[in-house]
Amino acid sequence: MAYVELADVKKVLKDSLFDYPGSIASEFEFAEAYINGRLAGHYPLPFDDTDIYASVPTQIKWIAAHLVGYKLWDGAVALEGQTSDTAAKRWKKLADEWLTRLVKLEELLVLDDGTIISITNDTLRFYPSGVRDKADNDKNVPMFKRADAHQW
Repeated sequence: MAYVELADVKKVLKDSLFDYPGSIASEFEFAEAYINGRLAGHYPLPFDDTDIYASVPTQIKWIAAHLVGYKLWDGAVALEGQTSDTAAKRWKKLADEWLTRLVKLEELLVLDDGTIISITNDTLRFYPSGVRDKADNDKNVPMFKRADAHQW
């Protein structure tokens, strides 16, 4: 299950003449990885895990749709020899603004049934072999907080 369907991406692009590539799986993966990277440690992830959520929150669907649209449009513009496009940049900026508001709790993350998703503020430890929870007591491994990433 993906965070967003192609039909939602088409609503963002609003261009019936847009030539969609045969495979756009990498664009969907980009959107999911980008969202997860921004929201890791703040919300339980992934959003398409049916053991955690009944459905993908609508805000996450629209953020993902804008990020997929950004990647598709940016790629199409690059093939035409242009280096940038204001529409694609605007979609990415909008997605970034939504994600920032979710992290700062300026906007609540809500499921379709009205359930508000609580922020977790978990601290993650990154080990060479993967991620372990904060209950591990290995003091020889550095601990990084997502909020302090600029200080790494």
